[in-house]
Amino acid sequence: MSYQTIYRLYTIKRPIELVINNRVLRMTRTDNTIMNNQKIKLHKGVDNKIDFRVTDPDRKPQRVDGYVVDAYLIDKATQRQVFRKPLTLSSEKGMMILEVNESELLDITPGFYDLAVVAKEEFIPKTTGEMVGTPFFTNLETDITIPVEVKTSLEQSPTPSYVAEEDDWLILTPGRQQLPPLRSYTSAFPANRSKIHDNSFHSFSVRLKNYTGKLEVLGSMDNQPDQHPELKYFPLKFTQGESDNVVDYVEFEDFTGITWFNFDYNLQWVKFQRTDDNDNIGEIKKLIFRS
Repeated sequence: MSYQTIYRLYTIKRPIELVINNRVLRMTRTDNTIMNNQKIKLHKGVDNKIDFRVTDPDRKPQRVDGYVVDAYLIDKATQRQVFRKPLTLSSEKGMMILEVNESELLDITPGFYDLAVVAKEEFIPKTTGEMVGTPFFTNLETDITIPVEVKTSLEQSPTPSYVAEEDDWLILTPGRQQLPPLRSYTSAFPANRSKIHDNSFHSFSVRLKNYTGKLEVLGSMDNQPDQHPELKYFPLKFTQGESDNVVDYVEFEDFTGITWFNFDYNLQWVKFQRTDDNDNIGEIKKLIFRS
């Protein structure tokens, strides 16, 4: 007899409760266990989505359209603001959504924080100008922050490097005679634009042996990686080693050794283009790219 073990997974959509009371505080003493024990967990390594429901003290959903709503994450230890993020107002009455992307938690230390949600509206209704902010209460005791725990549950290790060796370079039109100088390309490497990083820093290094020629970097915002590089890709600027000088390409003359480069772009894909000199007898033994 064989047994099959089934593991249950759950999707939980339990919104965080917020209270709005038209700026009139009512010291209502009711059983409020759920609202007083609310806590948010943000997991590093994934995108996080938190739903909020805005009610009055009687827990009736309240309209929030007309407000500009921001969430503020505050370090408990230092009381410093860690980030501010706008909320998306849902079409459902009283519902708002906070989305914290994976990249926004990269530099945030795991631990305990507070979250405050503030609604802003025009000081003079229907008049563009000064905005005034009013915090939502997180319970009927007039607290305005919710405890947040940032966890490392799913934090990912660094992604592997992408490597192109001498035999991996592709001629633009295989099988067709190409006039000198010979131009070839690497395959497309993903550049992590989907991670929505504030700064997308990339680096690459090359190991060459007696190589003479020119090396360029190309980028693309196209969704498909294998488009014709001369149609869908554009040249990128980069720096070499510890130099701050920005260049469009680098030329080598009978060079043997290792050197490295950096560039900072938000891109979908990256390709490398080499143009060998007519007299070149050397090789690009290895190119390593990290995004």
